[in-house]
Amino acid sequence: MEQQTLRAWEQRCTQEEPPKCQAACPLHVDVRAFMAAMQQGKWKEARAVLARTMPLPGVLGLVCEQPCQTSCRRADLDEALRIGDLERAAIRLFPQREAIRPLPAKNVQVAILGAGLSALTCAWDLGKKGYTPVLHAPAGEWGGLLRDIPEDLLPSQALEDAFAQLAGLRVQRVEAPALNRALLDQLSAKFSVVYVGLDTPSLAGGPASLGLEPPAAVTWQSAENTFCGGFQTRTCIDAAFQGRMAAVSMDRFLQKVSLTAARDREGPFETTLFTSIEGLPTQAAAPVVWQDADTVRAEAGRCLLCECKECVKVCVYLEQFKGYPKKYARELYNNLSIIQGLRKANTMIESCSGCGLCEAVCPGDFHMGRLCLEARQEMVRTNKMPGSAYDFAVRDFEASVSDQAALLRHAPGADSSAYLFMPGCQLAGSSPAMVQRVYGHLRDRLPEPAGLLLSCCGAPVKWAGQQARFDAHLQALEQSIIAMGSPTIIAACTTCIDTFREHLPAVKWISMWEILETHPPEAAPVNRSFSLHDPCTARHLEPVRGAVRRLADRCGLALHEPRLSGELTECCGFGGGMESANPALADTVARTRASRCEGDILAWCAMCRDSLSRSGKTVHHLLDFLFPEAAEAPVCATCSYIRRGPGGPDRQENRRRLKRDLLAELWQERAAMHEDTSPVQLAPEVRDMVDQRRILLSDIRAALRHARETGRELTNQETGRRLVCHAPGTVTYWVEYSIETTHMAVYRIHRAWSHRMAISEV
Repeated sequence: MEQQTLRAWEQRCTQEEPPKCQAACPLHVDVRAFMAAMQQGKWKEARAVLARTMPLPGVLGLVCEQPCQTSCRRADLDEALRIGDLERAAIRLFPQREAIRPLPAKNVQVAILGAGLSALTCAWDLGKKGYTPVLHAPAGEWGGLLRDIPEDLLPSQALEDAFAQLAGLRVQRVEAPALNRALLDQLSAKFSVVYVGLDTPSLAGGPASLGLEPPAAVTWQSAENTFCGGFQTRTCIDAAFQGRMAAVSMDRFLQKVSLTAARDREGPFETTLFTSIEGLPTQAAAPVVWQDADTVRAEAGRCLLCECKECVKVCVYLEQFKGYPKKYARELYNNLSIIQGLRKANTMIESCSGCGLCEAVCPGDFHMGRLCLEARQEMVRTNKMPGSAYDFAVRDFEASVSDQAALLRHAPGADSSAYLFMPGCQLAGSSPAMVQRVYGHLRDRLPEPAGLLLSCCGAPVKWAGQQARFDAHLQALEQSIIAMGSPTIIAACTTCIDTFREHLPAVKWISMWEILETHPPEAAPVNRSFSLHDPCTARHLEPVRGAVRRLADRCGLALHEPRLSGELTECCGFGGGMESANPALADTVARTRASRCEGDILAWCAMCRDSLSRSGKTVHHLLDFLFPEAAEAPVCATCSYIRRGPGGPDRQENRRRLKRDLLAELWQERAAMHEDTSPVQLAPEVRDMVDQRRILLSDIRAALRHARETGRELTNQETGRRLVCHAPGTVTYWVEYSIETTHMAVYRIHRAWSHRMAISEV
């Protein structure tokens, strides 16, 4: 990934943008961190936050006119926070002045005319940088207009403490009889740089009274080595801001660098940070009495602690890695840049489902899935993708498109097809009987012939970042469809539709649900209520989602829409290869989605139905109500066992059986099955074990065949059980089994496990 590409991605995420209050503050005080400390009653920490950016915090914290308050996000909900009152409370609740540690002395003196707040701020900032500011002011003008502020708001002791802090920063004070042009000329000749603080009473006449030009925008420069500030300031915070900006220019002037570079965000600016207030309760502001800490904490508690993280709020994957997209983008970039060493972000890159919910809720349209997919593709191109990450998903794809499961036919007795029914690899693997029933219905009801396409759209290899392989599969798939006369695909799977829309625009398609709405089956309506789960790949398929809802209504089903539904639906945990690359996270995602659905769940994607059912909830498929004669009960009537959907071994077997049965029943053909048919038995608990460990029945049979062909296995003399190790690629399989013989040998599997690595000969 090029750095320019990284920057483009980073700019879409606003999480690191400052809140509106901080952006509105001329000094950019971190109001959010300040409020977080005040909410917890940590007065010392709150004052420290002010001191990080606020000059003379013991003074300015008491007199600040709080321009930030007018930009408070809370004002869009009820009332703005009383930020100024809380700043004053923090200063009074922790009156000890902070220790300021300046940089090492530079042995460079700078002259400052005046002693108002702008001059004191300039001296404060330059003193912290290691310079030695020398203040010049007449007796009685130290503090300038600050001395006119009432004692109850700004105690005189606070001002004395400020001068003591300035002394600690090596700031020197020189009493001058008058501030005039003669003194300015004298100081300009003696010092390398001079600041004129026009908020001192004797300089109230402005730059012209000293024969100076008005200061230039951005730099506050009035002459070659002379800078001005504090003129026509109506607020203390503005005077401090002008003194600070002049100090920045003076420092750059002394270092002989640009006075204007990278200064576009000085002072108030518009932030792009988005903070949602949707659904938040209202709470009016209350008086802040600093002597009553409860009132202080209560008002600070109204702060929203503004941040975006809209995507993190709704995505289990993003929350899992304890960050936000801009941070993830940098981690991903660094991960791809590593030549040798541990790539710690691999798991993050591999685990995203690519569902697009982040983009749907992000004000900057940041799609974490696309970023991760680009990273996966680059990892594959540079041979940095761990072979084990998508091994299961890719091998399952290979099984779906193999001669054992793939099928392309015109309808029985037809030599052309207006349609091709494509149930997709997941419905075929999960409910082969339902595929047969739906295909029969389409043949009976459609006025034109409908052929059949059993295959996979290639999404698993795309998720794995294997772009070349994905492109080759799509090309072959498109050519197969063209060879059939370019019929319209009736797609049951929205992932297939999503693939056609993005990668095969010439292929005509229509959703199975839209066809079923036009040609509905005659199913008796039932009176049931469900939470409806939309598959994430239907996010942008509003017509399809509408057809599903109308079909459900036709079946008598009352639907509850979860908060995240329709365009904002959540992933079930299967998509993007998550279930293969990070099974534990996929399980968490499925359980989280199920927990956000009230009562039983109605799904209309086979994989969503099977993934969500593993949460322990009862999940029906909409086809179960349209074709109840082919439905498998989601809950066993005798043992109340919740149907979890078939595991990997059963899915592959189901696809093979579906092809075999369809060929025999519809085309009177016998499938040429070149497969190992040795009888293998797995107890239910063993079947669950191998499914969780992503081991296929074909993997087990391959290990058994390896034992037969090589004789390389271990035998436990006490139990008679055998153990075989087989490493066909990047995964090493171990199978513990025994052979039971009656009229034929049966392999009973006791345990199976795998390691995502290759074992080499020593």
